[in-house]
Amino acid sequence: RELEERRTSILESVREQGKLDEALEAAIRGAETKARLEDIYLPFKPKRRTKAQIAREAGLEPLADGLLGDPSADPLAAAAAFVDGDKGVADAAAALDGARSILTERF
Repeated sequence: RELEERRTSILESVREQGKLDEALEAAIRGAETKARLEDIYLPFKPKRRTKAQIAREAGLEPLADGLLGDPSADPLAAAAAFVDGDKGVADAAAALDGARSILTERF
């Protein structure tokens, strides 16, 4: 029963990603163990979002690039332009934290 619930969940997830084709569906339906099912699903399993990914989604990559490209720039002044509560960037410090996460992931 647990295997069937997991199979259904995996089929829904892969279908939502638009990556479910006949061969993949047959492989998922034909998996006889939970371990085999997870092996098939692994390449399609959604990745966890890192702090850097969240910062990129908030539009902070240009800030990171700007700070890297011009080390003499005032970081707080540059970050102030990226404050946007709707995107989860409450203040300049949060913008700098996001830019730091992006640069840390890069290097």
